Amino acid sequence: MNPSPDPGTAQTIRVECGGKAADFPRGVDVLTVLRSFYGDDKPDFLCALCGGVCLELNEPLTENCEIAGLTYRDEEGRRVYERSLRFLLLMSLYRLYPEKRVRILNSVGYGLYLRVLGEEMSREMVAAVESEIRRSV
Repeated sequence: MNPSPDPGTAQTIRVECGGKAADFPRGVDVLTVLRSFYGDDKPDFLCALCGGVCLELNEPLTENCEIAGLTYRDEEGRRVYERSLRFLLLMSLYRLYPEKRVRILNSVGYGLYLRVLGEEMSREMVAAVESEIRRSV
């Protein structure tokens, strides 16, 4: 009689999503799983929630789990989107103006208030940063 395989060495994992379950190869990424559950009707997922932890779409799944895709309509999805935009903004400012220091001070509705320390942002500076963000995306 063969002993049952160690669950840690199984080649497949079981993933539940939206009340459905399916088996996938160990190491499958989150986006592939979400696409298989939602097919052509898939919303624009930004990330997924798994056991209270937010996972990136390229994150490999290595054990049985339950996931829920998050979009901009979900509060955590909106926060992920906002953090991504903050990163793009800061990265673009650094590429264009590496000597400048920026502070993101607070949220204003669904926007952010920021200051370039020691000076005002000109319209040209704002246009250049916007262009750099779009190029990066």
